Amino acid sequence: MHGTKRRNRQLGELASAEVAESVDMSGGIGPVEPAGGGWPAEPAEIIGDANSGRPASRWHRPALVGAVAAALALAAAQLFAERPAPAPEPAPGLVTRIAYQGMAGQPDVRAHVFTLGVGITVVRGSPVTVQSIRQPYAMMRTSVRPEPPFDVRPGTTRYITLRVAVRSCAGIPRDMELPFLDVTLRSRGAVENTGFVLSRAYSDDLAEALRTICPQPATRSTGAP
Repeated sequence: MHGTKRRNRQLGELASAEVAESVDMSGGIGPVEPAGGGWPAEPAEIIGDANSGRPASRWHRPALVGAVAAALALAAAQLFAERPAPAPEPAPGLVTRIAYQGMAGQPDVRAHVFTLGVGITVVRGSPVTVQSIRQPYAMMRTSVRPEPPFDVRPGTTRYITLRVAVRSCAGIPRDMELPFLDVTLRSRGAVENTGFVLSRAYSDDLAEALRTICPQPATRSTGAP
């Protein structure tokens, strides 16, 4: 009988301990922090493929930018190579015009000199350099103001004066048919020596000036020396 009481008392103490433990575990003191203090840090960011060992895509950006730049450079080079070749520079005589502007005063009979004006125009292309302007007659010497060489830009007109000195009246033609100026021009493309036939007014004024300076009869000429 005493053994039975002792066993019942032990069972009661064991039951009381389990209840106390249950109350302690569900009490209001909150969860227990880990031994190290504070919660563990968030997992470190993975910057690569954990399975393949390759780095993340952001580590490939420099190579990607280089590839794009190379492709753009190649495309630009191809476009430049496929551009049509520039048109050849026209001969300076084809883009230059010379227009007669009239006599500058009356011929100087005593000095055997007369002066006339012309305008030189370059209609297109690159600038043209006027290297020389001459009368095609051996008995006449021409001085140009401003003195060549000088440049005429495209789309502009350069006005100059020609002072013609008659060195000899022998063989001077009285009537001029198609008189011209012998002009040497230079551009980026070529140097050209060409003759410019001016207006009828130039022909008439030139003939009149020669008749004034050299009143003796003269032969008819077509402008050849």
